[in-house]
Amino acid sequence: MEESSSASPSGYRDVPAQRDHANIEASGTAAAYGFDPGQTAELAALVDGACEGAEDMYLVPDRIRRTSAGMPPEFDPNALRGLSATFDYRLTCEQERPKRFAATLQPMEGDSEFPQPLRQASEDIRQLWVGLEQVVTHPIARARFADIVFSLRLADNSREAGSRAIRAYLETVGGELSRLDQGMNLVRAWSITREVALSELEAETIDAMLVFTEARVDAKEEPYAVLPVLQAMTMPRAKGGTPWLPAANALLERALLAYHPSHVVKNFAELVRRRAGDDQARIEHASRVQVQAVLAEAEAAKDGMGVRHHLEIAATEARRLGIIDLAEQAEVGLQQAPPIEWVVEEFEFKVPDAVTGRFMRSFELAQTWQDVLALWISTDAPSGDVASNRETARAATEASPIRSLMTNVTYRDGDMPSRKLTGSDAVFNQELARAETLSMTVRGVLLAQALELIKNRFAIPTEVELETFIRSRAKDVHPPYARALAKALRLFLFGEFEAAVHLAVPKIEAAARALLLHLNEPIYRTQVGDTDGHFLGLGALLPLLCENDFDPNWERYFRTFLLSEGSNFRNLIAHGFVDEVDPVYAALALRACALLVLITPSAPARHDADTVRSALTQPHATVAF
Repeated sequence: MEESSSASPSGYRDVPAQRDHANIEASGTAAAYGFDPGQTAELAALVDGACEGAEDMYLVPDRIRRTSAGMPPEFDPNALRGLSATFDYRLTCEQERPKRFAATLQPMEGDSEFPQPLRQASEDIRQLWVGLEQVVTHPIARARFADIVFSLRLADNSREAGSRAIRAYLETVGGELSRLDQGMNLVRAWSITREVALSELEAETIDAMLVFTEARVDAKEEPYAVLPVLQAMTMPRAKGGTPWLPAANALLERALLAYHPSHVVKNFAELVRRRAGDDQARIEHASRVQVQAVLAEAEAAKDGMGVRHHLEIAATEARRLGIIDLAEQAEVGLQQAPPIEWVVEEFEFKVPDAVTGRFMRSFELAQTWQDVLALWISTDAPSGDVASNRETARAATEASPIRSLMTNVTYRDGDMPSRKLTGSDAVFNQELARAETLSMTVRGVLLAQALELIKNRFAIPTEVELETFIRSRAKDVHPPYARALAKALRLFLFGEFEAAVHLAVPKIEAAARALLLHLNEPIYRTQVGDTDGHFLGLGALLPLLCENDFDPNWERYFRTFLLSEGSNFRNLIAHGFVDEVDPVYAALALRACALLVLITPSAPARHDADTVRSALTQPHATVAF
């Protein structure tokens, strides 16, 4: 229900009677000034001049600012600033409800500082808008002022104000204004006709929308001017899901096939799917056109990276949309894509002698191979201290904030796209993994050298001797795990690095699983639908270990070394993507295996959860059960 107000002779409401601008003076959002009706003609001429020949709505406020800089001093600066800001409001399309699509002037309300929300405009600014709406002559200016008067209900007769706004918007079509602005103006005119039920103007507006859209589609130009107009014209009826304008629906199908860039086709395909209702054939057709547009760009790409980029998008979208044959076509294309011409910058670094000396000195002073191995299984997490690594990652992220705005694609296994990273959190996690990987590389060299000491200074122990040593360090260690670790260590000492990691890596997950079973954690998932019952993988087990006080430094080492966030070594080994294993990676894998094997007891009944949890807290201390 509207407030009562007296009407001025011109048919506009008394602005002070409006409720919208209450308390604006106290908010400090705009400086007040005394509106002088005697200057209306001069201000209108300023606005009309700024609108003349404007090819973009963004030009109008800038022109007003530049022209007003030379205006006589009797013009209030606050009035000139308010006049300029009038054209900083933007038409925005939004789907307010499933069957309510409209274009509105924004910001209407809220916390916007610039431009000031329309509903927060001061009384003087409102008087300025009302006064100028009656005298400006250029269609752009008439449309803007009439729309504001209509939107804020400043006129005594809202239907007449809306009608003036609609006619002015229609006059902007076909002029010098950009096609994008013309399209938005048409949608706004259409929105007003629906809001106040102006059936005669609605028919005229729809005719203009059809002519505008058909011309753009036939010329295959300005798709983003066409899209909001089609979105409006193909809205369903108030009752039922059938589009109320069949001619517009046919234009939408033509637009889907008219444009070629895949990002444009995607927008039209999404609109077709929203308007298709239960028509599955139409939905599938739109999805096929969308995916085929990406496949066409892949075929046109000239380099391996471009081909892979488009094919990865095509495969992902096709799977999401249920177009399986095109998904498989894209995936086969990925497998056959030309190689990527990577630019590799090689560098060598030598671990400083001071670092090597500090680490190796205690190993070199060892009197027996048992002493060397005892020191080796007591070393800290090769990835380093997680707190220090986080500080390093945070500094690297802050040094290059633009990276958070970019999409980073990780390629693995035969130059295949693996993961997309976007946003500040993803960049931080990538830098964290990078810092940890560097630490692992250095520590892996040292761990490998320490194991080599056993072979170089002592005879290679037998498998029985190694197993006996392992079981002496943790008297109740699970015998099959102790035996596997002994075999893997001996293979390493014989230089059979690949065999060593193929034996050791699976035991890491097995030991993690066994530890959680000791802790009575739920790690088995029963069948759901077509998915068989299964134990959780390592990626899902690590959080459960952390909930039981697993050392965070070691958790990060396992995650970065073995899982896809980092080196993904577990997956590469399991699926045969590693042709040759060097001693550094073999030593890192053995260290991960030894850590969990030595704290995994054999019989669950003999140990309470607290004992197992204490081993997780300081795993490199090798608690003897």
